[in-house]
Amino acid sequence: MGIFIYLLIAKLQDAYADRSSAWQWAVAYALLSSLLSWQGILPFVMNFVILALYSWGYFNLLRKFTDNLLLWILIYVGGVVFPITLSLLLIK
Repeated sequence: MGIFIYLLIAKLQDAYADRSSAWQWAVAYALLSSLLSWQGILPFVMNFVILALYSWGYFNLLRKFTDNLLLWILIYVGGVVFPITLSLLLIK
């Protein structure tokens, strides 16, 4: 469910790029995701900061490559696959 929300917000922020900043979408996603996985105040704050910074960079990168569809799709999918892969590598 979290991946679907992330991809949905990534597409929405790209569609409304002329009316809003990437950081606003990143904060909205981080807040929504952190609230959905509530486990206390400290994990909430840490989760929020990490997600907000990662999402902000991801959304800015998507905005820079809107004119190249193939590269945009690679970044769009890669932005979701990278954290999952990194998490699996850190667990091992």
